[in-house]
Amino acid sequence: MYATPYPPFISYNYSRLSSLHMLLPLRRLMNFSVHSLEAPLGAEQVSVSLSRRFNRLPHPDARVEQLRRDAWAQLKTETPRVFNASKFRLQALHEQHNPAKLQLDFGLTDYASYVGTCCSAQAAQLLGDGLKLQDDAFAFLSRKVGVAAALETRDGHVALIRRSNSVGLYQQLLDTPGGHPEPAHIQLTEDVLRTLEDQEDTRKQLEDAARREFFVSIANEVREEVNVALELQQPPKLLGLVLQPSARRKS
Repeated sequence: MYATPYPPFISYNYSRLSSLHMLLPLRRLMNFSVHSLEAPLGAEQVSVSLSRRFNRLPHPDARVEQLRRDAWAQLKTETPRVFNASKFRLQALHEQHNPAKLQLDFGLTDYASYVGTCCSAQAAQLLGDGLKLQDDAFAFLSRKVGVAAALETRDGHVALIRRSNSVGLYQQLLDTPGGHPEPAHIQLTEDVLRTLEDQEDTRKQLEDAARREFFVSIANEVREEVNVALELQQPPKLLGLVLQPSARRKS
């Protein structure tokens, strides 16, 4: 079988609401808004900018930050196989036309912060506080970056997967193959990110590595989740951006 995977951002809203089971009060199936690019972009047309300035800001109210930690602790209790890990955070994107290019502004966040902000009952408050206190509605939200593939086979079918019971969200629902580009794969940590403003050569090297990881990650997810070997995949193309409005998470 010859398959063509395309990373973010085509999403399908398949739901069986009668059997939907989420762990936290607001973990429901989300609707999606889609920002499509004028044409699919290859890796050579996308760039990444890395900076601590693109990280989530801690909320000034310590009680709000405690609620974030409590939400993660609750999920860990109810789903012991879930683990925390560093993730890229999308602060902004910048489109250029003629020629078509896209710049992604990445900071760092983690899965625990995503659960404790975007998936929590306080998400609406965080949006309002961000706009009021920082002139940025998303300032206190994780906005971790995910990738998803519209995986089309040579004979015109689209491959889907069914999510397992061990994931934190949307258990047993149909989904597209996907996952996350991992900062750990390019040795990017908070400590390293902190030094990049004064180390231009290192920053450029890591920004190029982050761009490669962004595209390589979806090909690896297709291989691992659908068992399509890398050599049978065409190079992935970026179709656009999906925003889950209720969680304000970019993919």
